[in-house]
Amino acid sequence: MASHVPESSEIIESYLAPVAPTIARASQETLGLFVADYFSFLQSRWEELAQYEPLSDFHVAATTIVCQRLARQHTYQFLMGLKSKYESFRNQILNTSPLPSLHDALAIIDGDRHRRRLIQASPAISPGPIPIADQMAFAASGSGPRSSGGRLICSYCGDTDIRERCFKLHPELRGKSSKRKRKGHRTATVADTSPDPVPDLSHIQS
Repeated sequence: MASHVPESSEIIESYLAPVAPTIARASQETLGLFVADYFSFLQSRWEELAQYEPLSDFHVAATTIVCQRLARQHTYQFLMGLKSKYESFRNQILNTSPLPSLHDALAIIDGDRHRRRLIQASPAISPGPIPIADQMAFAASGSGPRSSGGRLICSYCGDTDIRERCFKLHPELRGKSSKRKRKGHRTATVADTSPDPVPDLSHIQS
């Protein structure tokens, strides 16, 4: 007898059901968090829920559909939970086709927050909204989101480092970093122990 393959809507409903009591009503306003901190809050809850409902439990034929729909669901939830002052950018992102990824949406919103701070420091900067294409270019520039302390953070793990140097996302970089440190230490040691050059006295006649 052939096994029943659940519809994608059934899969999404069963997977997202535990979200309701924990983060469905969460918003940046109610939590009183900065954009990057609000994003980290949501991401940690999503990762926690994924441990209880791993995608490996679903039928192979539905895994791709589940991943794509969950990605859009997370992007929608992040955008809809932002403060009202980000409404114009939220609408631009939601009306962009294809819909930007979750991390691109974060970079766009956080880039606008950083720009607002620059406007307060320099009133000569135009306060008007930036086209979404320019915001997407900023998202790809690697500037990255910032924590409440102003330090760059990785949009993947939330640590104080940029996504391109994240050891969790790129574990192969950890070995390269250690090699560079050891090489730098050896170079410094050789520089400290090398003897001073002997002056050339051949031009001096006796």
